[in-house]
Amino acid sequence: MSATLAPQTSPVPAAAPTALELVPAARATTPAEAEMHRWLVFLGTSFVLGAVFFALSIGTSWHWLIGVSLVLGPVLFLISTVYLCISSDSNGASEPTSAVEQPDASPLRAAA
Repeated sequence: MSATLAPQTSPVPAAAPTALELVPAARATTPAEAEMHRWLVFLGTSFVLGAVFFALSIGTSWHWLIGVSLVLGPVLFLISTVYLCISSDSNGASEPTSAVEQPDASPLRAAA
């Protein structure tokens, strides 16, 4: 009886599929953004892997996974941080700053 009370549906007209277009992936535009992306990838990977294996060790009866989570969590995080600190070019030549950011180059004069 409920079949007679259901509203009638009309078939969906067959439309031509829409064309998909390729969109280029967003790239870092400045060296600072590229460096930040590099740090996020390295440190985020170790954080996620450690969290996944920790959750697996808690959620299952495989208690040996806690060792994997310790290796892939804090240990990999520490090694990644040391590597990123050593390979970071924080003391290299920087991009020229705009005229607004440059300090006044004129020598200071004493009041006469």
